[in-house]
Amino acid sequence: MEQVVFAGDWHGNLPWATSRLQSIGSSRATTILHVGDFGIWPGSSGKRYLQAVENTCARYDLNIMITPGNHEDWARLTTLWANPKRRDPGTGEALPLRLTDHVQVLPRGHRFTIDETTFLSFGGAASVDRHLRTEGLDWWPEEMPSETDVESAVVGGPVDVLITHDTPESEWCVPAVRETLARNPHGWPQDSLAWAAVSQSRVNRVFEAVRPRLLVHGHHHVWDDRGVQLPGVAHQTRVVSLGADGEPGNVWRLDLDTVVPA
Repeated sequence: MEQVVFAGDWHGNLPWATSRLQSIGSSRATTILHVGDFGIWPGSSGKRYLQAVENTCARYDLNIMITPGNHEDWARLTTLWANPKRRDPGTGEALPLRLTDHVQVLPRGHRFTIDETTFLSFGGAASVDRHLRTEGLDWWPEEMPSETDVESAVVGGPVDVLITHDTPESEWCVPAVRETLARNPHGWPQDSLAWAAVSQSRVNRVFEAVRPRLLVHGHHHVWDDRGVQLPGVAHQTRVVSLGADGEPGNVWRLDLDTVVPA
């Protein structure tokens, strides 16, 4: 079966993104599942970054599917998805946006299949640094998954792999993320932490409802993984947290035949 590559936050860091793409391009993988904070940004810098990534992807025949993070231009994404031409004419559901020939971004709740392995993308998260940002310039309230997003995402039932930007709540998160949430090493204000807790709660509800065999997320900039046992579920679930640009564990390869035992 196919091998896919998961990538954590890149934050528009072009040298890092290019080096990761070149490394991936030298392997047999052609599909990159990016877990968000990719660098979908407004203005000329965002366009240059996206074009440079496209050029490298074209050179190595790589395709990137982005589950968007919080630090993305959500105003642009929301506007594009509001266009009826970018929605399924039968169901009205938002369709993946092709930003370039080799880069597309997935709407919340989008389901897809690769080599018989089923996936669900559920992007977005709360920016704990929103008090340091300017709405419409480098922060967008649409980053937060809504109650409607949760309800729509779980309708289709279980999946093999859930891709999110944020972590589920502490009961299911990896130890390194749990420690970060408990210590609050950057001293984020309480209202920001409360905003983040809403995001984690909504991701948690999707996680428990779709009962994946694998959950991969970013956002917390640490590499770690653990196995968890959801109530009433026969299989164990692996939870993987990816590091950010410049950090260990930013890229993780997965052979799809290992997700669901034969």
